Amino acid sequence: MKNVAIIGLGKSGLSASRYLRKKGVKVWGCDDYATHVQTDDHLQVVKPGQLMKLIEQRMFSFMLISPGIRLSHPLVQKAREYGLEVFCDIEYAFRELEKNRVPIFGITGTNGKTTTTLLVSFIMNHAGLSAKPVGNIGVPLLDEVEETNDTNFVLELSSFQLQTIHTPLLQAAILLNISPNHLDHHSDFGEYIRAKQHIGNIVGPDGTLFLQEKAFRAHSWEHTRGHIVRFGFTAACEIFGDGQRIVRFGVQEEELPKALQGVFSHDAENFLAAYALCRHIGISPKQCVDAYSNFRKPPHRLQLVRTCHGVSFYDDSKATNIEAVIRAVESLQANIVLIAGGVHKGYPYYAWKSAFEGKVKKMFLVGEAACHMEKDLEGSVPMERCSSFEEAVLGAASMAKSGDKVVLSPGCSSFDMFSCFEDRGRKFQELVHQI
Repeated sequence: MKNVAIIGLGKSGLSASRYLRKKGVKVWGCDDYATHVQTDDHLQVVKPGQLMKLIEQRMFSFMLISPGIRLSHPLVQKAREYGLEVFCDIEYAFRELEKNRVPIFGITGTNGKTTTTLLVSFIMNHAGLSAKPVGNIGVPLLDEVEETNDTNFVLELSSFQLQTIHTPLLQAAILLNISPNHLDHHSDFGEYIRAKQHIGNIVGPDGTLFLQEKAFRAHSWEHTRGHIVRFGFTAACEIFGDGQRIVRFGVQEEELPKALQGVFSHDAENFLAAYALCRHIGISPKQCVDAYSNFRKPPHRLQLVRTCHGVSFYDDSKATNIEAVIRAVESLQANIVLIAGGVHKGYPYYAWKSAFEGKVKKMFLVGEAACHMEKDLEGSVPMERCSSFEEAVLGAASMAKSGDKVVLSPGCSSFDMFSCFEDRGRKFQELVHQI
């Protein structure tokens, strides 16, 4: 019987375990945070020290790691020292699907990848193609590999996952943007950039990478395997929006959706990326635009919760990095009372100084990142550190006047106070509805 090690028994780790066990593989799992994972004849949960010894005994055929596991993790280092291949569940799924020529489309970016993954899937289904969003969005690809009947997989990819995917199986890919993020996981910003760029190296021989113009100009792409097609808001791009119409390879094709006309925003840019990919596979311009009019963004992305006594409350809990918060502030423009903070991810907050000027009236800060924000933003915007999330929300609501916007846009992960960004957003909405 083949033996495989899995590090991290969250959603993707358990998915891989289920799949491998069906193939008769004995799985040895290890997770520092697992407290109630069941052990059976094909899944043996062990402590890190035990797994280290098994690696030294050359027990395993390969090692699978969950997205949150650093490549510097001692078990990963030990596995590589002993010549074990180390990769994620998606790389294993690619190897399983390689002979089937299943259409897979990859989407990554610092911000907007979940929304764009859902949008591409929505447009495909609207056009009569069977599409399923998978990957970092929360649906492990290995859960779906046996149900490939004419299915187009739209695969959301994080930087963590991209680091250990090598099989060039993507038919096409989108890279939406790159800005500092996850510096608590990656060794530096350069490593994060390289991870994101790697999506261009896992498209097939005839594959296309649809690339944001700003990212194209900011970084080197000479080693990218895929054919590059740029999207954005200038005529230098192969596909661009001019505020009214979509121009593709020099031809005006269709009016932008009404909600996006005259707007040069991240929503418009996400749509252009989705449009570019969907047109590439033969979906008509009209079908793309018509689908967008019926598409609803997932919650916690600058979502208007309610307006009370002239004060609007926005849930932007998904904004877990510097650039995402800047985008929220630019979208709302002025009279913003901002709730920020959470788990510090290793980057400075200086970029907020100029972005917030004349737009943010006051910040209410929470979590371990609060002290870093106070230090980096000193003298630029009034700030108040709060001892709890509830205190921050109620404090922001009490100072806001008619015409103001109270915005939860944390710029940080949620794990110091909540299980996930969705949990944080739900708590914010609950508190807002009690005001």
